[in-house]
Amino acid sequence: MAVVLGAALLVALTAAVSWGSTDIPPGQVWSVVGRRLAGEAPRPGTNDLIVWQLRVPRALLAAIVGAGLGLVGTAVQALVRNPLADPYLLGISNGASLGAVAAIVLGAGAGGVLGLGLSGAAFAGALATFGLVWA
Repeated sequence: MAVVLGAALLVALTAAVSWGSTDIPPGQVWSVVGRRLAGEAPRPGTNDLIVWQLRVPRALLAAIVGAGLGLVGTAVQALVRNPLADPYLLGISNGASLGAVAAIVLGAGAGGVLGLGLSGAAFAGALATFGLVWA
């Protein structure tokens, strides 16, 4: 199963890098990635910059974020011992909304905790709500 899922991930990453406003064939995508991993400089006038500087970082970030969300979802379900648990059922999303609204109303939306502002307040609200649900 891991081999099949790993192959599916490679196919999905290749498709994500290949398709766009400028379509780049998958073979050329892999040749660019191979050359850049080998340490070669980008070739001027080719798709090297599009592939390496624009599309590969976005595709890898999307894969990492998706894996992180799946891991956290599994951890929450294991922690509350409920296979149907999700942020909406547990009220965590409502707590995040409450934190964001509180930051806006109290005027802490611009700076806030560690300079995160609205995002930090929403995270704090979600964390507090999860703490109450878990308790």
